Amino acid sequence: MKRSLFVVCLAAVVAFLSTPSFAQTAHVQGGKTNLPVSTPLVVGSTTLQPGEYKIQCQTIDGKEYLVVSAKGKEVAKVPCKSEALTEKVTESSVLTTSAADGSKKLVGLRLKGETSTHTVTE
Repeated sequence: MKRSLFVVCLAAVVAFLSTPSFAQTAHVQGGKTNLPVSTPLVVGSTTLQPGEYKIQCQTIDGKEYLVVSAKGKEVAKVPCKSEALTEKVTESSVLTTSAADGSKKLVGLRLKGETSTHTVTE
């Protein structure tokens, strides 16, 4: 009886491990915040037009990315690096820089409650 139960459990584990959902690439998501864009914003090689977006840091295949989505679909992704802060972030903030032509470019993200800052590495 114990042997039969062991075989059934082993078969269930093998079946679970071979399912496509388990075999997918590791994908870890961090906190998410709103990203209201009022003027065009460059994220990597993508220029976001004015509108409402969400942004978060995600670990995909062991690498970190800032991922921007609109209506549940990814619209931009840029590599980033997390760096420790001495205190928790009290308000989420999107860090940008302005170019000479007046355009803005995403350079980082801080998420409320986290103790790290996410800096674009591209």
